[in-house]
Amino acid sequence: MVFDPYQGADITADGVTPTFQFVHYGLLANQKEKGKVEQKKSNSSSTAHSISSFFADISQLKDGSYKWNGQTQTWELQQQQKK
Repeated sequence: MVFDPYQGADITADGVTPTFQFVHYGLLANQKEKGKVEQKKSNSSSTAHSISSFFADISQLKDGSYKWNGQTQTWELQQQQKK
C-alpha cells in the first residue's frame, strides 16, 4: 500500500498489488494515480488530507486476495477456498 497525500499523479500502480485511491474533494491531493487503480470516494466529510482521514478510509477495506477486473476498472475480492 502506498500513502502519498500530495502527488498521486506521480505514481503508477504496478498492476500486481491491489491499489485503491481514496479521493477527497477538497483543495489538495485530487490527482489520480496512473495504472490499475480503483478510485474510491472517501467516507470522510473532511476536505483535509490528514493521517486520520487516511486511516478512516483504509479501515473499510477487507483483507484478502484481489483480482483486477478490466471491464469494471475495480479490484474484486476473491472468495477464499475452503480447505
